[in-house]
Amino acid sequence: MCIDTCHLFAAGYDLSTESGVSALVDNIDSHLGLANIKIIHLNDSKKEN
Repeated sequence: MCIDTCHLFAAGYDLSTESGVSALVDNIDSHLGLANIKIIHLNDSKKEN
């Protein structure tokens, strides 16, 4: 599975703080399992903050 930061940010996930990223990681782990994440596509978004 691939995680894409642009899509996560556009969907409303807070990736700008440590607590926001921690909550996302916990959410992914509980629903998908971190071991299933094989790629992280780090990119930006044109969506306004």
